[in-house]
Amino acid sequence: MRGMAVTGWGAVSPAGWSAAALGEACTRQRPCPITSMDSPWNSGPLQVRTLPPPADRPAFAAHPRLRRSSAISLHAAAAALEAIGPRLSDFQSGQRRLGIVFTAMTGCVTYSRRFYHEVLKDPATASPILFPETVFNAPASHLATYLNTDAINYTLIGDAGGFLQALGVATEWLIEEQVDACVVVGAEELDWLVAGAQTLFDARVIVGAGWNARMPRSMRPSNLILSPSPSSTPQAGPGRPPFAKSTKPSALAETTRYSSTV
Repeated sequence: MRGMAVTGWGAVSPAGWSAAALGEACTRQRPCPITSMDSPWNSGPLQVRTLPPPADRPAFAAHPRLRRSSAISLHAAAAALEAIGPRLSDFQSGQRRLGIVFTAMTGCVTYSRRFYHEVLKDPATASPILFPETVFNAPASHLATYLNTDAINYTLIGDAGGFLQALGVATEWLIEEQVDACVVVGAEELDWLVAGAQTLFDARVIVGAGWNARMPRSMRPSNLILSPSPSSTPQAGPGRPPFAKSTKPSALAETTRYSSTV
């Protein structure tokens, strides 16, 4: 069996719109700023970590499938594209088969809340434009369209351990040679509904916005399981962020020529 390796990663987080920004925040142990979010449900404002605006509007945001998509899809695209890097043209041209595994716990909450609020308020005026963004697999669908891939595409819904299951699914696809590479994405969306619900389990929880994505080039100390066995554990540094529980990563796993364990 050919080995599996993580060859790249990307991130959109309260630290910024890049994996480097997230890695620097983790390495320096620098907490991201906390802001308040109003909620009609809770007795007071919620504490959250919001996403800073990008320096420039991402070019991919002009794509027809992403122009009106929710934030969760835009963040997913940004993180995945950073993870894929210079190999993007190989997948968009169809030279290589790219699978997608998307995993979430709450998914597209913002547009779902808006749509069903409108339905309950006045069904006749509820916007049909919002409805496609309420389904769990909307982000994976948008990402596949932008990447121009018609390879196998899964959306998994579960708890915080769902990303590990997604890595297992990607590994199976690679072993069975159903795809040449697979991007594994885990993400959530910041909304007062999610932030308020989290406090019911733990009042100390501070929900943050964004995504974390990766694409294999070499071994990284992270949530990722796919890794080459004949290597030592790398130290945190530029391009090598430490493990961070506060983010859910996405990764691109590819077959390699050296042996490995999963």
